[in-house]
Amino acid sequence: MIIVGILLFIIHASGHVKTLNMLSIWWFSLTPPGIWFLLFLLRCWQWNNQIDKYLFLKKENEYAQMQWEVWAERYLVISASSVMLPGGVTAGAILKSLADTLPSGYLLTKRLKNINTPVTSALASLQLSICQLPAALPVNVTLITDQPDSEIRSAFVSAWEALFPQRVVPDNIEVTPDFSMGWVDERLKQPVLTVDLILVIQLNGGNAYSDGLAALLLTSDDVAQKYNL
Repeated sequence: MIIVGILLFIIHASGHVKTLNMLSIWWFSLTPPGIWFLLFLLRCWQWNNQIDKYLFLKKENEYAQMQWEVWAERYLVISASSVMLPGGVTAGAILKSLADTLPSGYLLTKRLKNINTPVTSALASLQLSICQLPAALPVNVTLITDQPDSEIRSAFVSAWEALFPQRVVPDNIEVTPDFSMGWVDERLKQPVLTVDLILVIQLNGGNAYSDGLAALLLTSDDVAQKYNL
């Protein structure tokens, strides 16, 4: 473009093209280099925008990867647990016994005996752990049961008031016949400071399944770290 500008300057200065005499020699000769310079600046601006976009996307990708790694490391902390099965089978008994020494229950349904107040029995197994919870930490209760809603809810309230007179009955009590493991992911997504109490009351299986009682006290890792649970 500089060479073109010089040639235009020479042509204008020679006077062979009289029409060009009406134009300023400087404007006429500097226009091509000026246009080229403006195009060069435009291209630099576009290139700089592309670099900025690339760096932004790279930073966002690194942040997303970091957040994903943090999320992958999240977990639920089981503060206390208890399981009661027919025949005196417990988690501890299974760990201490050899597989061939345990009684086989294949295709058999068994009943829990001497369990007059199942909700109280399940809740009492976690009494010490629940009493040690901070008073300001809300407890969400999930009752997984094959018993009627109103009956099991009333039994839980009565058991709670008897075992924990110093603690208010939890406001959030959910009764359900089944439970999805997708609850774990949903629980970790909730930025709340709560503890979850899950009771399994399975006593009406008839010939379909055996009886069983279980209790779990759990919370997310961040809550456990904050309150040393």
